[in-house]
Amino acid sequence: MIQMTMNPKALRVFIIAAEESGDRLGSAIIKGLVDAKPDIAIAGIGGTGMRSAGLKESLFPMTELSLMGIAEIVPKIPHMLKRINQTVEAIETLQPDVVITIDGPEFCFRVQKKLQKLENRPKQVHVVAPSVWAWRPGRAEHIAQFLDAIICLFPFEPPYFEREGMDAFYMGHPFLESLSQMPDKAQSRHALGLSANETAIGVYCGSRTQEVKKHSDIFLQSLKRLEETHPGKSLQLIFPTLPHLVETLKAKAEDFKFKNDPVFVTNQAEKKAIFKGLDMAVAVSGTVGLELALSGVPHIIGYKLNKLSYQIIKRLVRIDHAHLANIMLGNEVVPEYLQDECNSDNLYKGLERLLMQPDVAAKQKEGFERLIHILQTPKAPSQGSAEFILNLAST
Repeated sequence: MIQMTMNPKALRVFIIAAEESGDRLGSAIIKGLVDAKPDIAIAGIGGTGMRSAGLKESLFPMTELSLMGIAEIVPKIPHMLKRINQTVEAIETLQPDVVITIDGPEFCFRVQKKLQKLENRPKQVHVVAPSVWAWRPGRAEHIAQFLDAIICLFPFEPPYFEREGMDAFYMGHPFLESLSQMPDKAQSRHALGLSANETAIGVYCGSRTQEVKKHSDIFLQSLKRLEETHPGKSLQLIFPTLPHLVETLKAKAEDFKFKNDPVFVTNQAEKKAIFKGLDMAVAVSGTVGLELALSGVPHIIGYKLNKLSYQIIKRLVRIDHAHLANIMLGNEVVPEYLQDECNSDNLYKGLERLLMQPDVAAKQKEGFERLIHILQTPKAPSQGSAEFILNLAST
């Protein structure tokens, strides 16, 4: 059992992230809390980012919570129920002042609901608002029944929850905060050992095992065709990934025999540092697409779900785009290849346009500049979110 050893008067926080993107958000929030209150006690569930920011140990490995799609979740329900109960028991024992959950609603909301029954209930905050503006708008009213507050990543989201009586706060996107601390393009390329004539292509196959299985072959097929069609171009593939996925990706990449050996990056700081060194990228739909956009990297996205999950979601979704940049900009700045359109032929064509038509990449970059302006906040996201959480804890 994890423990909180600290000044008895110090604030106690239990924070939960369910996947890598949540771990990155959690690390920014912990940093802000520690900067504001150095004696704060942090416990919870997280990955390397949160541990480096101040989470001493994770209750259990965060990777156990990385599930995708309805059909993929169902077989894991018994184990998830066990982990939910274990988490609630830990919270009841530690008696934190605030419980913060980040994304991963399948797990996190079940924990938050159970906390409502505790005699000494902590303040309950969730980070990353459900996309009620995209589908199932009734969720805003539902979560208002068991959450005290919600922290949003996008400026148009708070009103959806405030009208249900919740405290809602737009923190901004923490990735913008980290951009100023990243090496510039020249430094990033030097760290990767890239020469001036090499085209660095980021390959983001996902942070979940199921995602990698569904997307890696399709991505690699399109990239191999790109290499074969343009032998005069020196393509260097960069795979930012997680340690437990490296061997799977290496084995798949070796089958394609690329001219240049692919580079695999697992260190969290190094993965952030390479963004500005990339010339282009192919990525699964998700948080990484927004991060590529904010870094000014031209890219395409592709995504496949289990057929059952896709059919269910297709009937519920009320928006025209999947990429968050496209949603906020109101048009398809970044090409999206979803479900049946996510095939090697389409991805190859999208990548070739980025490689061979400078005006296509330039148009994306213009859109990304507008996106950065939309997402700006008066305070750094880590500082603003910490102040909001501390104010909530004091009430």
